[in-house]
Amino acid sequence: MKQILFFLTLMIHFIAVGQEKNKAHYLGFDVGFNQIKEGQNYGVVFSGLNVGLDYQFEWRPKKHLFTYAFYTSFAPSYGIGIGINWRLKFFDLNYAYDLLKSEKFRFYLGAGLQSDLNWQLYPELQSGHMLWNASYDFSSLLKFDFPIKEQKFSCSFKFVWLGVLSRPDESVEVHSYSLKFSDFFSNAYKNMKFSHFLNYHKFQFDLAWNRVKGKNFSFGYRFEYIGNNEVYAFQMIQHTMRFNWVLVKKKKSKK
Repeated sequence: MKQILFFLTLMIHFIAVGQEKNKAHYLGFDVGFNQIKEGQNYGVVFSGLNVGLDYQFEWRPKKHLFTYAFYTSFAPSYGIGIGINWRLKFFDLNYAYDLLKSEKFRFYLGAGLQSDLNWQLYPELQSGHMLWNASYDFSSLLKFDFPIKEQKFSCSFKFVWLGVLSRPDESVEVHSYSLKFSDFFSNAYKNMKFSHFLNYHKFQFDLAWNRVKGKNFSFGYRFEYIGNNEVYAFQMIQHTMRFNWVLVKKKKSKK
């Protein structure tokens, strides 16, 4: 419930300031490939389709870049039977600063805070009770905006350095799971422990064609990897094609 209230508060604030200069809202849809290897499910690999929705807010005052994003996805998959993955990023906050003195090119260096909650269910397996990999991360951000034949493109790389991680208790093997909505969120706060880039590996790469041919539409590709060094390790790979529409146009400052 706290996560939902936090998200709604941010949404109300961003909508209220959405008409101000250099600010924009984006609504996105993505589809792609998702693969999960869950050590607590005997390391069985499940692969399948991933479908996601996201909302983004962007603010670019002069050489600064502030972004907020909300993302959720659903991924039915198949390995030994049917698997289900639900993912929720209820906040992804980033700040970056442009290091270049150029009107055409932008090179942003910054940092961010993110939540990333993943739940897995494998109903056909005795070992497939509710499993999760939930993290709250501090990351670095590199973003490069560049033109090609008067079209706008961008690429970015995000790498997680520190955070806290929640995983199921490895010593408890319970062959049952609950589908109550409250359990999904309460589980994401169990067994919290400190994590860092040496034992928890997570990065994201994005390549986008922005404002395709001057339209309020963007098209891009995203690659994500998550992995840890636990005895019962969790690994996830995602390849997604992303489609975004501008809900509020950016307004240029008057000179």
